[in-house]
Amino acid sequence: MSNRSREYSVDLAKKLKKKSYRQEFFLALIEEEGLSVREAIYVIAKTMGNQEFSHLIGMEPSNTTRIVNPLNDIRSTTLEHILTALGLELSVKVA
Repeated sequence: MSNRSREYSVDLAKKLKKKSYRQEFFLALIEEEGLSVREAIYVIAKTMGNQEFSHLIGMEPSNTTRIVNPLNDIRSTTLEHILTALGLELSVKVA
């Protein structure tokens, strides 16, 4: 059996397999919890588990671990790739 992080939740991981739930959950992390986009990606990855999240975004688990680590920088193209896999897109608007 693989090691799971403390954040892993079987029930929540199952719900996150649905695109609409992933989108709502991601936006709630940002809008209601005040997390950054990067932090929200980290939470989803930890909640789903590395294998499942890696499969979802189409990357190798070893790369995913490095990419979602909040201490590492992430390229905008990688961020865009992850958000697209989550059913989201990154945009900038004038405040």
